[in-house]
Amino acid sequence: MTVPETELIEPLLDTSIERNDRRLTVKIVRLATERDGHLRWSMTTAPQSSGAISSILTAKPTSPSEMPLLKTASRPSSNETERIRLGRSYGPQRTRIHRRGKGVIKRFADRCGDTIVLFAMNAWIYVRHPVWMARTAIRQRALPNIAVPAKFREKRIWRIIFDRNPLFPLFGDKMAAKTWMIDHAPILSAAPVLWSTKTLEELPRNAFQAGTVVKANSGCNQNLFLRCEPDNVEAIERLIEKWLSSPYRERDGKKYWPNPDQIVFGEAIITSPTGPLIDLNIFCRDGVVDFVVATIGEKTAKERIGYFTPDGDRIGCIMRDQKYARDWLPPDFHVPARYSEAIMAASTLSIGIDFVRVDIISANDNLYACEMTPFPGTGQFDQTAFVKNWARSWDIRSAWFMCQPQRGATERYRKALERQLGRRDSEPA
Repeated sequence: MTVPETELIEPLLDTSIERNDRRLTVKIVRLATERDGHLRWSMTTAPQSSGAISSILTAKPTSPSEMPLLKTASRPSSNETERIRLGRSYGPQRTRIHRRGKGVIKRFADRCGDTIVLFAMNAWIYVRHPVWMARTAIRQRALPNIAVPAKFREKRIWRIIFDRNPLFPLFGDKMAAKTWMIDHAPILSAAPVLWSTKTLEELPRNAFQAGTVVKANSGCNQNLFLRCEPDNVEAIERLIEKWLSSPYRERDGKKYWPNPDQIVFGEAIITSPTGPLIDLNIFCRDGVVDFVVATIGEKTAKERIGYFTPDGDRIGCIMRDQKYARDWLPPDFHVPARYSEAIMAASTLSIGIDFVRVDIISANDNLYACEMTPFPGTGQFDQTAFVKNWARSWDIRSAWFMCQPQRGATERYRKALERQLGRRDSEPA
């Protein structure tokens, strides 16, 4: 007696697939046994055709003691199990449509969940930093989306708030940063440090001699160049006392970072009798140099700047941008002789960092380590078409925050941001 295929499969749908596949074969045999009064079994998998069912229904009865052998039945493939679950009436076409529909629903649910998480995070940033967000909106003439940053200014703010790269506090310490740069790029040297102090009482007597630059160890625009003997020493001491009593913290953001010990130090001014002293601000992404800003007479009335490629060619498009009017270097300006070595050093120093600005000074055919800047200022710099296009290449998915597991809601945000950035890359420009 042959049992029809539908009589085996339809009852199977009521009791199968909630257990393992071995139980599936046992139940098929028991159904067949109840119908013809004989205990019949085989070592085959779930049937796919009437021929396979016929191989199950053998004529030889089996004793109950042999029933445990059914546990060794081979496991059906995932396709066979899925077909049994859906029923033969679906057919292969409807099965594919069903699977595709489940995938669409899952992607839609994930996207809705990510949108809620990212919106909530952006709202938290606006509540936490209302003045900062208002000022940023005025400067870039649009509401900033810090949770999913796209512009240079937005990515910089995102890094200040979220990215806890352990190298960034070290870069905030100017003396430690120079030591780190020289250790990783031995072709660089550093200006000699003449003195350092944590209190005004420990200040040496000859601290303010000509040819000294006084600096705060952590901060921006806290430099005092003494090219000659000062007349008003008391004013300089009041300035140093102010630096020591109020450690530099960029308002709105860098207060999240632990400050190094507030130190004021003096180092020798770098001079260049044989040619101009050139500051090179090298913008890098994980070992790749994108462009270089060369400056002569930095922070003086005679300051002139120019933008160059890693090969030393002038970038003219930014000079023609009306949003960023500056005093440009003359057309006959040439990059320093050791320009290529400075590029190689900056590339080496930036390996493993998604974005950083490496500052190097070229003078007397020497290269001097200056600082590593993970939070460079923007001004109108990021409003130019050149920088807007370049900012797209800064992929924050390689940032320390995105590569390290986080905790709680921050981890949920990290995963949502990673998926959202992937969707944005897949969308047509």
